[in-house]
Amino acid sequence: MTLRMKALRHAAMLALAAIAALSLAACDAASPDARHSAATPTPAGPIAVVASLNQWASLARQIGGADVKVVSILPPDTPAAQGFAPSSANIDALRHADIIVANGAGYDDWAAKNLSKGGAIVSAAETVGAMDGDNPYLWLSKDARAGMASELAEAFSKARPAKKKAFAARLKTWRGAEGKLDDEFAAFAKAHKNSTYASLDASAFYLMADLGLKDRTPQSYAQSALAAAGTQPQSDAAPSVDSPSGVKDFRKLLEDKQVDVLIGNGLKPDETAAALLASAKTGKVPIVDVPEQMPAGASALVDWVSALASPVIAAVCAGDASGNAQDGTGNPANTGNSHSPDSSPSSPASAAQSPGSD
Repeated sequence: MTLRMKALRHAAMLALAAIAALSLAACDAASPDARHSAATPTPAGPIAVVASLNQWASLARQIGGADVKVVSILPPDTPAAQGFAPSSANIDALRHADIIVANGAGYDDWAAKNLSKGGAIVSAAETVGAMDGDNPYLWLSKDARAGMASELAEAFSKARPAKKKAFAARLKTWRGAEGKLDDEFAAFAKAHKNSTYASLDASAFYLMADLGLKDRTPQSYAQSALAAAGTQPQSDAAPSVDSPSGVKDFRKLLEDKQVDVLIGNGLKPDETAAALLASAKTGKVPIVDVPEQMPAGASALVDWVSALASPVIAAVCAGDASGNAQDGTGNPANTGNSHSPDSSPSSPASAAQSPGSD
């Protein structure tokens, strides 16, 4: 090989080495973080949240603010969730949600069943350890509301880490409002340790427990009413006026005015409910309606719960004014949403195990 050919070969090898060096430098410039960022961009825009109920949708809006876009599935004018079947549009919304907010405890099973593969779910029942068959009306429990507010803030922070401080600030504001309500309930409970109630169904159980009122609904009737809150149609589970499911005892309880207030549900009464309402009027027991669903025009969840409790408190206090409410022989006046004529359970899950007493 001539000297000239050796020189040309050496020059070619130097050129190839330079090209390789430039390629390596280009690869090094694209750091692992940059490559990851290009493959998985940081999410932006409001979090798509779908709530099964207006109650939990309201709480999600309070904690999420402008950083969430919340849709509620169950129409707020639906008297009860039994038998509700989501439409194809509802199912599509659930499957495209970033986060589903559900109640659980057998109340809205259709919500969790339509969770997308990449979606997350925040469940009130899971938050407090309630199971199918337990009392499902968890939005009226202070423990469930507090747990859900914290879980929502955490879920939203995971979805939008850059907004974590904003979610924490809203959670703090919410806790302030809920704390005031809890203090009011605690003060009322302390002043009315012997006050009692009975209820046409199981929907107000947690609210009454937080108010410190003792449940005197006959146990057999209460268990039937709780079964009616599950997946079976109410006509198959609720006691009839001629059944032995505590109705006779319930009517006597009311006619003898052995409770301070009867809690209704605001629904058109069936034969059994009509008979019990008539007995309450005979015994001059005030009747206060506690509807199951939060109406569309209602304010924040805490405010709605406060509004539900106000006529109950007023009815019991009116009995105090008559001087006989504590022993169940008073004659409370008509107040708020009422119709004239010692301790709460430790948790929602445990409370649901014994919905009433003989």
